[in-house]
Amino acid sequence: WIGRMGRLHVAYSTAVSSSDQGGFAEKRRLMRLHSKFLKKVLSWSDALGTTQFGALEIHELLGHHSWSLALLEQEQPPQQPLHQQTNTHTNNNNNTEDDEDDEDASDWSILGLQSDAAQYLALAEQPTALLTYLQTLPPPTATE
Repeated sequence: WIGRMGRLHVAYSTAVSSSDQGGFAEKRRLMRLHSKFLKKVLSWSDALGTTQFGALEIHELLGHHSWSLALLEQEQPPQQPLHQQTNTHTNNNNNTEDDEDDEDASDWSILGLQSDAAQYLALAEQPTALLTYLQTLPPPTATE
């Protein structure tokens, strides 16, 4: 089933990146939704699998996906938080399950996504992939 998740991830990512419907905001939303899906797959892998903290392959998928989300955020950062964007486009005041998930979700900032990617790649025992990503970061500034 882990191989199927890998193929599903590749197919989904390809479909989202090749689709022009909805624009950049829709692409960001779909990639974040896929991130939530992969995290749920990881939790199932932890609960039902033989490896503590989940399958290494799923950690690797999440690491690469989190880094690609960080790159997506760098291309065009949001002007306002996601929950405010959702509330301005809908007229109902009912909290849906998706809105609650967004509030409880991980940090969607560039640094938060890069940190998630580093964590998942470390748990996947993929130090070379992590180092490759870290080498693409800009050098620190004088204050850093």
